[in-house]
Amino acid sequence: MGCAVTPSRLRGQVLDQDGQPVPEARVTIKRHLTPLSEKGEKTVAMTDADGRFSYFGLQGFSLFVSVGKQNYYSVHEPMPGRGLSCSERSFDQFSSRFAHPRDPEVFHLFRPPPPEDLIKHPDRDHRIPRDGTPLVIQLNPTEIGPRPEIEVRCWTSHPVNPSGRQRHDWHAEIRPKSGAGVRRKDRFDFIAPERGYESVFEIQMPAMIDGEENKNWSDDVAIDAFYRFEGGVYARATLRFITGGDHFVVFESFLNPKPGSRNLSVLPKWK
Repeated sequence: MGCAVTPSRLRGQVLDQDGQPVPEARVTIKRHLTPLSEKGEKTVAMTDADGRFSYFGLQGFSLFVSVGKQNYYSVHEPMPGRGLSCSERSFDQFSSRFAHPRDPEVFHLFRPPPPEDLIKHPDRDHRIPRDGTPLVIQLNPTEIGPRPEIEVRCWTSHPVNPSGRQRHDWHAEIRPKSGAGVRRKDRFDFIAPERGYESVFEIQMPAMIDGEENKNWSDDVAIDAFYRFEGGVYARATLRFITGGDHFVVFESFLNPKPGSRNLSVLPKWK
Protein backbone atom coordinates (compact mmCIF):
# COMPACT_ATOMS: atom_id res chain seq x y z
CA MET A 1 0.00 0.00 0.00
CA GLY A 2 3.04 2.32 -0.02
CA CYS A 3 2.87 2.98 3.70
CA ALA A 4 6.51 4.01 4.05
CA VAL A 5 7.06 6.62 1.39
CA THR A 6 7.25 9.86 3.38
CA PRO A 7 10.52 11.10 4.86
CA SER A 8 11.37 10.24 8.45
CA ARG A 9 13.56 13.35 8.59
CA LEU A 10 12.71 16.65 6.92
CA ARG A 11 14.67 19.88 6.96
CA GLY A 12 13.09 23.08 5.74
CA GLN A 13 13.57 26.82 5.50
CA VAL A 14 10.99 29.60 5.16
CA LEU A 15 11.94 32.65 3.09
CA ASP A 16 10.15 35.81 1.99
CA GLN A 17 9.97 37.17 -1.57
CA ASP A 18 13.39 38.81 -1.19
CA GLY A 19 15.06 35.58 -0.10
CA GLN A 20 15.27 36.72 3.51
CA PRO A 21 14.60 34.17 6.29
CA VAL A 22 11.27 34.35 8.11
CA PRO A 23 11.81 33.65 11.82
CA GLU A 24 9.02 32.49 14.14
CA ALA A 25 6.88 31.22 11.26
CA ARG A 26 4.42 28.50 12.24
CA VAL A 27 5.09 25.13 10.63
CA THR A 28 2.23 22.62 10.70
CA ILE A 29 3.07 19.02 9.84
CA LYS A 30 0.33 16.42 9.39
CA ARG A 31 1.17 12.74 8.94
CA HIS A 32 -1.06 9.78 8.06
CA LEU A 33 0.27 6.29 8.68
CA THR A 34 -1.96 4.55 6.13
CA PRO A 35 -4.00 5.65 3.10
CA LEU A 36 -7.23 4.74 4.91
CA SER A 37 -6.55 6.53 8.18
CA GLU A 38 -8.93 9.44 8.79
CA LYS A 39 -7.01 10.91 11.68
CA GLY A 40 -3.36 11.75 11.48
CA GLU A 41 -0.60 12.95 13.71
CA LYS A 42 -0.21 16.74 13.84
CA THR A 43 2.96 18.55 14.84
CA VAL A 44 3.39 22.31 15.13
CA ALA A 45 6.83 23.90 15.21
CA MET A 46 8.34 27.37 14.79
CA THR A 47 11.21 28.45 12.58
CA ASP A 48 14.44 29.70 14.16
CA ALA A 49 16.22 32.99 13.52
CA ASP A 50 17.38 31.71 10.11
CA GLY A 51 13.87 30.59 9.12
CA ARG A 52 14.83 26.93 9.49
CA PHE A 53 12.94 23.99 10.98
CA SER A 54 13.34 20.24 11.13
CA TYR A 55 11.07 17.23 11.58
CA PHE A 56 11.95 13.76 12.81
CA GLY A 57 9.30 11.07 13.03
CA LEU A 58 8.01 7.78 11.77
CA GLN A 59 7.46 7.19 8.09
CA GLY A 60 3.89 6.97 6.90
CA PHE A 61 1.62 7.11 3.88
CA SER A 62 1.52 10.90 3.53
CA LEU A 63 3.11 13.98 5.02
CA PHE A 64 1.65 17.47 4.53
CA VAL A 65 3.64 20.55 5.52
CA SER A 66 2.31 24.12 5.57
CA VAL A 67 3.90 27.33 6.83
CA GLY A 68 2.38 30.65 7.83
CA LYS A 69 2.96 33.79 9.85
CA GLN A 70 0.89 36.74 10.92
CA ASN A 71 1.07 39.68 8.46
CA TYR A 72 2.45 37.41 5.71
CA TYR A 73 0.53 36.00 2.75
CA SER A 74 0.64 32.29 1.99
CA VAL A 75 1.58 31.29 -1.57
CA HIS A 76 -0.94 28.71 -2.78
CA GLU A 77 0.41 28.31 -6.31
CA PRO A 78 4.01 28.60 -7.52
CA MET A 79 4.81 32.06 -8.91
CA PRO A 80 7.98 31.69 -11.02
CA GLY A 81 7.82 35.32 -12.09
CA ARG A 82 8.32 36.37 -8.49
CA GLY A 83 10.60 33.45 -7.63
CA LEU A 84 8.08 32.09 -5.13
CA SER A 85 7.39 28.46 -4.31
CA CYS A 86 4.32 27.26 -2.41
CA SER A 87 3.79 27.70 1.31
CA GLU A 88 2.48 24.13 1.54
CA ARG A 89 3.66 20.80 0.20
CA SER A 90 2.71 17.12 0.22
CA PHE A 91 5.06 14.16 0.35
CA ASP A 92 3.47 10.89 -0.75
CA GLN A 93 3.57 8.32 -3.51
CA PHE A 94 1.26 10.46 -5.67
CA SER A 95 3.25 13.72 -5.56
CA SER A 96 6.46 12.01 -6.71
CA ARG A 97 8.34 14.32 -4.38
CA PHE A 98 10.79 13.04 -1.80
CA ALA A 99 12.76 15.27 0.52
CA HIS A 100 16.48 14.79 0.97
CA PRO A 101 17.45 14.89 4.65
CA ARG A 102 20.54 17.02 3.91
CA ASP A 103 18.92 19.52 1.52
CA PRO A 104 16.32 21.81 3.10
CA GLU A 105 12.94 22.17 1.42
CA VAL A 106 12.30 25.87 0.75
CA PHE A 107 8.86 27.33 1.49
CA HIS A 108 7.94 30.93 0.67
CA LEU A 109 5.73 33.53 2.33
CA PHE A 110 4.98 36.97 0.90
CA ARG A 111 5.56 40.01 3.10
CA PRO A 112 3.35 42.91 1.93
CA PRO A 113 4.42 46.56 2.14
CA PRO A 114 3.48 48.32 5.40
CA PRO A 115 -0.17 49.32 4.93
CA GLU A 116 -1.68 52.77 5.14
CA ASP A 117 -5.21 53.69 6.20
CA LEU A 118 -7.44 52.55 3.35
CA ILE A 119 -11.17 52.85 2.84
CA LYS A 120 -12.65 49.47 1.93
CA HIS A 121 -15.79 49.03 -0.11
CA PRO A 122 -17.01 45.60 1.02
CA ASP A 123 -17.54 42.77 -1.43
CA ARG A 124 -21.15 42.91 -2.63
CA ASP A 125 -23.35 42.20 -5.65
CA HIS A 126 -24.83 44.91 -7.87
CA ARG A 127 -27.52 44.01 -10.37
CA ILE A 128 -26.60 45.44 -13.78
CA PRO A 129 -28.93 46.08 -16.78
CA ARG A 130 -28.35 44.10 -20.00
CA ASP A 131 -29.00 47.02 -22.38
CA GLY A 132 -25.96 49.17 -21.63
CA THR A 133 -27.64 51.39 -19.06
CA PRO A 134 -24.78 52.62 -16.84
CA LEU A 135 -24.34 51.49 -13.27
CA VAL A 136 -22.27 53.90 -11.15
CA ILE A 137 -20.43 52.47 -8.15
CA GLN A 138 -19.03 54.63 -5.34
CA LEU A 139 -15.60 53.52 -4.09
CA ASN A 140 -16.03 55.37 -0.80
CA PRO A 141 -19.10 54.17 1.13
CA THR A 142 -18.46 56.77 3.88
CA GLU A 143 -19.29 60.48 3.89
CA ILE A 144 -15.68 61.54 4.56
CA GLY A 145 -12.86 62.06 2.07
CA PRO A 146 -12.73 61.72 -1.73
CA ARG A 147 -15.64 60.06 -3.47
CA PRO A 148 -14.39 58.59 -6.76
CA GLU A 149 -16.75 56.59 -8.95
CA ILE A 150 -16.54 53.81 -11.52
CA GLU A 151 -19.14 53.45 -14.26
CA VAL A 152 -19.87 49.98 -15.64
CA ARG A 153 -22.05 48.88 -18.57
CA CYS A 154 -23.05 45.55 -20.05
CA TRP A 155 -24.74 44.61 -23.32
CA THR A 156 -26.18 41.14 -23.95
CA SER A 157 -27.67 39.70 -27.15
CA HIS A 158 -30.29 36.98 -27.57
CA PRO A 159 -29.02 33.49 -26.78
CA VAL A 160 -27.44 31.33 -29.47
CA ASN A 161 -26.97 27.58 -29.31
CA PRO A 162 -23.57 26.39 -30.56
CA SER A 163 -23.12 22.63 -30.12
CA GLY A 164 -26.50 22.49 -28.39
CA ARG A 165 -25.28 24.70 -25.53
CA GLN A 166 -27.08 27.96 -24.87
CA ARG A 167 -24.78 30.95 -24.91
CA HIS A 168 -25.05 34.66 -25.63
CA ASP A 169 -22.93 37.43 -27.09
CA TRP A 170 -22.02 39.98 -24.47
CA HIS A 171 -19.57 42.76 -23.85
CA ALA A 172 -18.91 45.12 -20.99
CA GLU A 173 -17.08 48.33 -20.18
CA ILE A 174 -15.45 49.72 -17.05
CA ARG A 175 -14.89 53.49 -17.03
CA PRO A 176 -13.41 55.27 -14.01
CA LYS A 177 -15.04 58.70 -13.87
CA SER A 178 -12.41 61.46 -13.96
CA GLY A 179 -9.72 58.81 -13.90
CA ALA A 180 -7.98 55.89 -15.58
CA GLY A 181 -7.00 52.31 -14.80
CA VAL A 182 -4.26 49.71 -15.28
CA ARG A 183 -4.53 45.99 -14.61
CA ARG A 184 -2.75 44.44 -11.65
CA LYS A 185 -0.03 41.90 -12.44
CA ASP A 186 -1.02 39.44 -9.70
CA ARG A 187 -2.53 39.22 -6.21
CA PHE A 188 0.70 40.44 -4.59
CA ASP A 189 0.82 43.65 -6.65
CA PHE A 190 0.01 46.29 -4.03
CA ILE A 191 1.73 49.48 -5.23
CA ALA A 192 -0.07 51.27 -8.05
CA PRO A 193 2.21 52.03 -11.02
CA GLU A 194 2.91 55.54 -12.25
CA ARG A 195 2.32 54.81 -15.94
CA GLY A 196 0.30 52.63 -18.30
CA TYR A 197 -3.19 53.83 -17.40
CA GLU A 198 -6.10 53.74 -19.85
CA SER A 199 -9.52 55.36 -19.79
CA VAL A 200 -11.63 52.22 -20.27
CA PHE A 201 -11.47 48.43 -19.88
CA GLU A 202 -13.50 46.38 -22.33
CA ILE A 203 -14.64 42.76 -22.26
CA GLN A 204 -15.69 41.28 -25.61
CA MET A 205 -17.33 37.85 -25.33
CA PRO A 206 -18.91 36.63 -28.61
CA ALA A 207 -20.46 33.18 -28.56
CA MET A 208 -19.19 32.50 -32.10
CA ILE A 209 -16.03 33.60 -33.96
CA ASP A 210 -15.91 33.18 -37.75
CA GLY A 211 -18.75 30.66 -37.58
CA GLU A 212 -16.97 28.56 -34.96
CA GLU A 213 -17.76 28.20 -31.29
CA ASN A 214 -15.69 30.57 -29.13
CA LYS A 215 -13.59 28.19 -27.02
CA ASN A 216 -12.74 30.97 -24.58
CA TRP A 217 -16.35 31.99 -23.97
CA SER A 218 -17.40 32.54 -20.37
CA ASP A 219 -20.28 34.20 -18.57
CA ASP A 220 -18.05 34.97 -15.56
CA VAL A 221 -15.13 37.38 -16.06
CA ALA A 222 -13.22 39.44 -13.48
CA ILE A 223 -10.93 42.44 -13.93
CA ASP A 224 -8.55 43.33 -11.12
CA ALA A 225 -7.00 46.77 -11.59
CA PHE A 226 -5.51 49.90 -10.09
CA TYR A 227 -7.27 53.23 -10.63
CA ARG A 228 -5.96 56.79 -10.54
CA PHE A 229 -8.49 59.57 -10.06
CA GLU A 230 -8.52 63.33 -10.26
CA GLY A 231 -6.50 64.88 -7.44
CA GLY A 232 -3.93 62.05 -7.42
CA VAL A 233 -6.12 59.61 -5.47
CA TYR A 234 -5.44 55.90 -6.06
CA ALA A 235 -7.52 52.77 -5.54
CA ARG A 236 -7.60 49.14 -6.53
CA ALA A 237 -10.77 47.24 -7.30
CA THR A 238 -11.95 43.87 -8.51
CA LEU A 239 -15.06 43.85 -10.73
CA ARG A 240 -16.50 40.48 -11.64
CA PHE A 241 -19.19 40.32 -14.31
CA ILE A 242 -21.65 37.41 -14.06
CA THR A 243 -23.97 37.34 -17.09
CA GLY A 244 -25.79 34.03 -16.68
CA GLY A 245 -29.48 34.62 -15.86
CA ASP A 246 -29.80 37.91 -13.98
CA HIS A 247 -26.68 40.00 -14.58
CA PHE A 248 -24.52 41.06 -11.64
CA VAL A 249 -21.28 42.86 -10.93
CA VAL A 250 -19.48 41.65 -7.82
CA PHE A 251 -17.40 44.58 -6.60
CA GLU A 252 -14.70 45.09 -3.96
CA SER A 253 -12.30 48.02 -3.67
CA PHE A 254 -9.62 49.62 -1.50
CA LEU A 255 -9.18 53.39 -1.69
CA ASN A 256 -6.23 55.38 -0.35
CA PRO A 257 -7.63 58.83 0.57
CA LYS A 258 -4.12 60.31 0.88
CA PRO A 259 -3.43 62.24 -2.36
CA GLY A 260 -0.35 61.02 -4.18
CA SER A 261 0.03 57.77 -2.24
CA ARG A 262 0.10 54.68 -4.45
CA ASN A 263 0.24 52.27 -1.51
CA LEU A 264 -2.80 49.97 -1.58
CA SER A 265 -1.46 47.23 0.67
CA VAL A 266 -3.56 45.32 3.19
CA LEU A 267 -2.53 42.71 5.72
CA PRO A 268 -3.98 39.21 5.44
CA LYS A 269 -6.29 37.76 8.05
CA TRP A 270 -4.42 35.40 10.36
CA LYS A 271 -6.03 32.16 11.46
